[in-house]
Amino acid sequence: MTKFNNEVSKMLIGLPKDNVLIMGTNLNASIGMRANETRETNDPFEDEDPSASLLGPHGNSRRSTRCKLIIGVINHLQLRAASTFFIRKENQGHNTWTHPTTKEHYQLDHFLIK
Repeated sequence: MTKFNNEVSKMLIGLPKDNVLIMGTNLNASIGMRANETRETNDPFEDEDPSASLLGPHGNSRRSTRCKLIIGVINHLQLRAASTFFIRKENQGHNTWTHPTTKEHYQLDHFLIK
């Protein structure tokens, strides 16, 4: 898996800077959406959650255990999770999989853009 991730990273980093990249992914990971936070401090040295600029404010808020790893890769490659920047109709949602037993909804597939 690490070898595959490294190869994809090399390929994406090697693309010309003015290229538009649209990548459909089957991450099998829930990456959530940007937290709706109100910050009480404007300290420029305070660590900021990288997902604040990589994820939009819409979508399924569920985050899986692999989320930090995926957000790290997305941040490193300066990608954005496109679907999280758009409002969906409530009955459609952002979900791409429903657990057959619990009927819980997940968004495991994502379009990443640069």
